[in-house]
Amino acid sequence: MDLKEKIIIVTGSSSGIGEAIAEKFGGEGAKVILCARRANLLMKNTERIKSKGGDAYYFQIDITNDNEVKNMIDSIMKSFGKIDILVNNAGVALGGNIDDFPMENFDNMMNLNLRGLYFITKLVVPIMKEQKSGAIINISSGSGVKENPSQSAYGASKAGVIKMGESIAEELKPFSVKVHTVCPGMVAVKNQYANLQKEKILQPSDIADTVVYLAKLPQRVNIPEVTIVPYYPINMIRK
Repeated sequence: MDLKEKIIIVTGSSSGIGEAIAEKFGGEGAKVILCARRANLLMKNTERIKSKGGDAYYFQIDITNDNEVKNMIDSIMKSFGKIDILVNNAGVALGGNIDDFPMENFDNMMNLNLRGLYFITKLVVPIMKEQKSGAIINISSGSGVKENPSQSAYGASKAGVIKMGESIAEELKPFSVKVHTVCPGMVAVKNQYANLQKEKILQPSDIADTVVYLAKLPQRVNIPEVTIVPYYPINMIRK
């Protein structure tokens, strides 16, 4: 599928994986809508995409704020009249053993990782159903597939993303709307994994390449879920 002129929303695109996804789509000729909470980073990323010949716009929103999300979707539809792809990337990873993990952290993480994703998807689905086309690409995590110590809450939120995507996918098949879920393993993002050899860890660009590959699949091809893990085992990644 040619992505030129496609209207693509990427949540959580101020840094990390979301930033890389937005930049990759910009290079494909799409009209990329970046959204996140940090306006200064969104502006910087948007200008970088434009400087490379891409077409990008941004909205400063909190994905957990229903009114801000709705206003953004309304503005996009007013300006462009369609939404071709929604990339649900916004999320947070908070770890801790269950006996000392604050319930406030649990609630905040579920609100962002699950409810926020559900609400923006809920708004976009009727648009795609009417178009009888579109794709929703959810960024989950390897922790949603495999158990990890100290990540019971985070893993639960990301497993929820996987199951949510599976169910919504079945609802949308009659309308030719696809749902893909990407489950990355350890990704080298800023200020994390200082004790590891980052060149041996997944890079945000690796996830971006996968997302764009899914977006470009012909309608006859469906890949419901992709798990991406580093080639090297952890004992070979430690410095």
